[in-house]
Amino acid sequence: MTRRSRRTPARSHAEYEARWASQLADHRWQAATDLPAAISLSSYGARQLTALMNFIPCSVPALAFFTWRAAKIAAIFRAHYPADTPITEIGCGLGKNLIVLAHAGYTRLTGLDPTNAAIQAVQEQAAWFKRPWQAGRLDLLNPDPATLEQLAGQVLFTNHVIEQLPGHTRLALDCLLRARPAEVIHIEPCAELLAPARSAADLASWLHIIAADYQRTLLTTLNDLAAQGRLEILEARLLGYSPRLANAPALIRWRPAQPGRAAR
Repeated sequence: MTRRSRRTPARSHAEYEARWASQLADHRWQAATDLPAAISLSSYGARQLTALMNFIPCSVPALAFFTWRAAKIAAIFRAHYPADTPITEIGCGLGKNLIVLAHAGYTRLTGLDPTNAAIQAVQEQAAWFKRPWQAGRLDLLNPDPATLEQLAGQVLFTNHVIEQLPGHTRLALDCLLRARPAEVIHIEPCAELLAPARSAADLASWLHIIAADYQRTLLTTLNDLAAQGRLEILEARLLGYSPRLANAPALIRWRPAQPGRAAR
């Protein structure tokens, strides 16, 4: 296995600016006239995938996989948050998760991203689907204090974003704590929950994390912050899905500690 060069925030930012700009040019959401059709769209197009679904490798069309994924994410959010909950996705990319959450009935959605192409994509999709989504800029490692102030009391969401910040996990979590959210929900690869000797899927994800130089300390850092009394971890479990056999994420939910609230 050839190890790639060390991942840095600047490298990740450049990769995603180029990726989102290329995909923005395709305007793939314009292939859908409504949200039920849009949730199936992805950069994989109509390809046949070898995907992981509920920990089981499956050969499945991309359109079917992403429709299934949308229902899975909707179920996660509906289990904890009513439809009028303000939810902000940090590192929203082209806004696919905003489409999923809007289709699930959520009405107060915002997408923040450090890249210009992502912000433009969310704005264009809000107009295309006639939705009141907000879009703006946020860099977890260099946040605008005014933007953080606007996030107080919201549910904040990251999806394969913290993975891009190896060596900066604590700084990213400190930023989220400074925003004073109601809760934070991560859908992120979590090396600490993998057991490579247990399953081929865990081994594939572990090798992918190592090769790509993704973060490996998210849960460890959250446990450390919980021990300091700064936050309370509500849930941490593997989700067992991915459009590929590697890099399946975990679900981690936490909330800032509040005086007088007993830990679970």
